[in-house]
Amino acid sequence: MHYNLLFSGCSFTQGCELEGKAKDFKHRDTHRYSHVISERTNRAYENIALSGASNNRITRTTIEWFESGNTCDLAIIQFTLVQRIEFISKLTGELSLFSQYNFMEHKKNDFYTVKKPIDFDDLKKSYTEYYTQIYNLNIGLNNFYKDLFLLEQYFEKKNIPYYFIKLSHINHILNHKDVPWTSLCKTNYLDIPTINGDILTMKYEGDDYTPDYSEDDPKYKFLNGIHPSELGHQKIADYIIKHAL
Repeated sequence: MHYNLLFSGCSFTQGCELEGKAKDFKHRDTHRYSHVISERTNRAYENIALSGASNNRITRTTIEWFESGNTCDLAIIQFTLVQRIEFISKLTGELSLFSQYNFMEHKKNDFYTVKKPIDFDDLKKSYTEYYTQIYNLNIGLNNFYKDLFLLEQYFEKKNIPYYFIKLSHINHILNHKDVPWTSLCKTNYLDIPTINGDILTMKYEGDDYTPDYSEDDPKYKFLNGIHPSELGHQKIADYIIKHAL
């Protein structure tokens, strides 16, 4: 099926928290920035974003979307935290969402794709080993650039116009020239506009941040307080319309 616009990303593109405490997902879907852009520009769209998605998943599902026969005039890709990966359980072979920062904040079956308690135990053990013994920021950046390279090459081979945004800059400054994959990519991580910082203003308190852009109806107040409000999504839509459409 053909759409004018494809949106892919994590919870910020899915529109998380717009559903409010009432769990009004129709409200979420009609107030996230993809829908705002569609209404303002009269363009048909599809949004395949998923909360907690890694750049691995964003890249994979974007390509799968096209390979299943869909087409679009412009693909708008929102990259997420470089710390996230797609985890494949050795017990089941199932893909699971996997992140350094939010694994322990969620209960079994609440956030991660687990079929049985043993799957969760395997996930928890693997999480602990990976993020304490293996992972570092250089690995995260290398994985990001591999996904970036794959998407750039795919889009150019298929003649698909694309526009990239990302969730936020990494707090630690690294010399990206030292990341081997950068020389193969046309785009640099630091040049991709951020939702948190370039598009929306954020208030930082230590390692945490809170939105600085919301006076929503109390029914739709933040559940966790870390995602854009309706006003935030309108600002994201304004930015993309100005710079990509």
